[in-house]
Amino acid sequence: MEYLGIPVVLVSSFVLGLTSLRRKLLPPAVSILLLATAPGRVFLTITQLPAMPSGSFSIFSVMILVLGASLATASHPPAGTVSR
Repeated sequence: MEYLGIPVVLVSSFVLGLTSLRRKLLPPAVSILLLATAPGRVFLTITQLPAMPSGSFSIFSVMILVLGASLATASHPPAGTVSR
């Protein structure tokens, strides 16, 4: 029964967004965000989620991203020079 939770939330947010957009119950920006939830989830499932790490590997991935960002923004001496 747990596997039905996310699809129910996606379908209900889509229906709520569609209804609120037609009847002007919520601001248009909120209604559009509710409508975009289901297609956005499908897009992310196809493109990003299979490549996302899980568990303890996610901590390692975040550390590698931080290290890469710090190395990319740090100033380095030119290659071949010796720092003293």
